Amino acid sequence: MDNTNALRTPEYLDVLMWLETASEDLITGAYWAATGSVKQDLRIGIQSLMDSDRPALANYFPELVINPIKLDELSVLFPECIQPLKTLEESLSVRDRDRRSPPKGYWAVSAVIQELKTEGKLSPSQSVLLAAELATFRT
Repeated sequence: MDNTNALRTPEYLDVLMWLETASEDLITGAYWAATGSVKQDLRIGIQSLMDSDRPALANYFPELVINPIKLDELSVLFPECIQPLKTLEESLSVRDRDRRSPPKGYWAVSAVIQELKTEGKLSPSQSVLLAAELATFRT
């Protein structure tokens, strides 16, 4: 989290402390029921935690991810994704004709996403969303 959060009200700091340990279901319920400054504090806190301690919150709040990226945008933004994505796309095309054919390139795309995250080119929340989108091709 950035240092500006430390200058916030004690209520905001209480929200941050609660967010660190609350279940995803509790956070979701609180966020959708909240209004005004409480909702704003929750939004900022959720965004902060998605890119630090709790990236899985991106699955619950994809609309709060800053600069979300889709799989089809990866090859434009990161050339190292071109070949793995092309392999996956080709295998999915084959799979359309033969459902028994496994998706090839899935793990290569997954590895590239992890590498981009490790290099700091993708935020933790962006990588969670990309992994979730990629998972839809696995079944």
